[in-house]
This record gives sequence, structure tokens and C-alpha cells, in this order.
Amino acid sequence: MNSNKKVFFIAAATLVFLFIAAYFIVIFLNSSNKLPPEPDARKNDATLLGIDTNKNNVRDDVERWIYQTYDTYTPCTERDISITSSSGEFYTTTIKECNGEAINYHPIIHEVAMQYARAYQEILKNPDNIEKNIELEDAAYYCNRYFTNSEEEIKKSILIDPAIASKLKDIQFNTQNRIRTYELYREQLRGSIYELEQGSYKKYCDFNVDVLLAQND
Repeated sequence: MNSNKKVFFIAAATLVFLFIAAYFIVIFLNSSNKLPPEPDARKNDATLLGIDTNKNNVRDDVERWIYQTYDTYTPCTERDISITSSSGEFYTTTIKECNGEAINYHPIIHEVAMQYARAYQEILKNPDNIEKNIELEDAAYYCNRYFTNSEEEIKKSILIDPAIASKLKDIQFNTQNRIRTYELYREQLRGSIYELEQGSYKKYCDFNVDVLLAQND
């Protein structure tokens, strides 16, 4: 084998190895996070409910968005600084400073987001079941509130995105038919009052809060 053929063979073998390695890395990452595969967008958006391959009542693209969006974050702090303008005027502004390496989100935020997603999927599935849907939607809201308002009770700070519900709505209701179905559901709520039983917000979470909190102790 001459030198040119040998170099070509080594290069080809290296490319094949890298391709196979990349393939199995992707498979490993997806399986370790238990994420469903990326669905075909055309097929996924052809129906109200879309594709849910693992049958967990969350559309595959929504589930993937949740775990990929809330994967890691960089801790940031805000502080006020005083600035003097060229005309000699003083004013105060707030700046955000982000230092350190990215860290993993607590798994709690995945469960909170998944609870919202299950509630929204149920609305698309049975939009006329008003009482059940408002109960599910409100339960997700109060579960979210538990982690934003109960640091003293749970003895730790859980980073929860305050805009998680609105962001999820944009992902969940992403076609004209889905948007219209949700709007028709909301229209049926006008003039109606539905109240959940009062008590600790913790009980509205549809997952085991204590087990997940203990995981990161």
C-alpha cells in the first residue's frame, strides 16, 4: 500500500469512527434524559394532539423543548450603579452580572413544566371538559407558586422561571387549530368561577415533591 492510499485509508477510517461515536453519543444523551425523538414537524402539526411516542400525555416536541430549554443556566446577580451623564446629571441603573460556570437546573423545574404541559394537552384533547381543565391548569399554577414562594418551608431555593406558563403556551398552542381550540376553551370560562380547595400549594403538584427535593440534598 503506497503512502497516499494509506493516508486515505486512515482518514476514511477516522471519519467512520467519528460518525459512529457521534451517533452513539446522541443515542446515549437521549436515552439518559429519556427524551423522545424529534418528531416530523409536518406530521406532528397535522393534528391537535400531535405525536406522543412515549404516551406520557405530553407532545414529543414540547417535552424535548422543556428538557433542552431548562438544561443548564449561569447564575446572575443584579446591582444598581450610579452614572454621571455628559451634562453632569446623576442617575441610577441596574446591571446584570453573570459569573461562574453553567450549572444544571434542579429537576423540579422539569416536573413543573411537564405538569403545565399535561394540563394544556388535556385542554386540546377535551376542550369542553371545563371543570377538569381549569382544575388541572390551576393546579399547575399553584404547584409553580409553591416553589417560588416557599423557600423557608422547603429549606432551599429552587430556580423557577416565572414566565414558564406563557412560554409553554407558545410551544403547546403553535398552530391555528391549537390556538383556536384554546381560545374557545377560554371563552367558555367567562363569567364562571372555579375555586380550588385552599391549603398548601405543595399538594397541587402531581409529582412526588419530597423525593425530588431529596435527590439534590
